[in-house]
Amino acid sequence: MANGTPFTVPNTLYNTLKLAADLEGEREALTSLVDVLERQLDADADKVEFYDDMAGTEELFNTGVTAKANDTGKTRFVKYLVQHKILMGGGYKRNLPYQQHLDAGRFKVVWVNCVDRKTGKRKITPVPLFTGKGIIWIQQFIKQNGRDGL
Repeated sequence: MANGTPFTVPNTLYNTLKLAADLEGEREALTSLVDVLERQLDADADKVEFYDDMAGTEELFNTGVTAKANDTGKTRFVKYLVQHKILMGGGYKRNLPYQQHLDAGRFKVVWVNCVDRKTGKRKITPVPLFTGKGIIWIQQFIKQNGRDGL
């Protein structure tokens, strides 16, 4: 039986009828559970499709876009990531993700040409970008660790 009790062949009419009643009750309970799970699946279908699409995308997303998707600003978001040891905090590695997050596929680092605001000279700088998998992960991370600082 589904509840794990051993099955024995009934040897009397009473035991046969009792087994039939027990099995019918179990069938009704399982049918009800299947109905509940099917309704939940229907309700979650759009979310599941979004997460599947996001996890499989090859696109990369900058911290500004990811911050807005998490209802905060870029500066607060980057500070949050630094405080939680997701991005490095200072020096020449400033705002680069720790290796464990790169290895997990949450970030990619790309080189970007830009102009130094102080000197006006062109320079090449590394920029962290979230993967789709990283966006899903950071949403779960924020949910688990709270929004303090965002």
